[in-house]
Amino acid sequence: MDTEVHPNKFLNQSKSVRKETTRVEKVSDSMSLMPLKESFKSLLYYNLMSSSVFKEVMYNSTNNSCEITYTRGIASNLLKYYPWSILNETVITNALLQDFPFMGDGQETPDFADIFASRISDLAEKYSLIEKNRLNEVATATVNSITSYLTKRLSNDYFLSLVIKTNVNQTQTQCLLIV
Repeated sequence: MDTEVHPNKFLNQSKSVRKETTRVEKVSDSMSLMPLKESFKSLLYYNLMSSSVFKEVMYNSTNNSCEITYTRGIASNLLKYYPWSILNETVITNALLQDFPFMGDGQETPDFADIFASRISDLAEKYSLIEKNRLNEVATATVNSITSYLTKRLSNDYFLSLVIKTNVNQTQTQCLLIV
């Protein structure tokens, strides 16, 4: 049995593997050059935008007072998890609600994922709550805390929304804080 071996075929495969390895190394290098706070913010943002419950609650709400109520609940829920448990609720709530965007007539919905990612990463930097080797772990736990709170808000057992008819054409929704 005679087998032909084409050395050029192996050489070309070897070159493509080297190129791919180099590309991966360049991406890894650029991530390691990114400041810790920005890396943490990016992870938070990506994970929040990947969460269907976060998008459903924060982006589909038309009642700004509900968004503020949810934000307070999120702050309270974060306290249950390390490293946020070393802070107090007022610190977290104030950081999340500082200059909270209010929707006016005709305005686009604020980018809540960006707002939360920015404010949480600012808080983490201010209180030195993140370490390079635990970056992904803390970001994932933080987003899980946020989404678990919002999931409770949506479930029938925990979510209460009172609709009070104030007029034939107008309804008002009140959001209750459930932690």
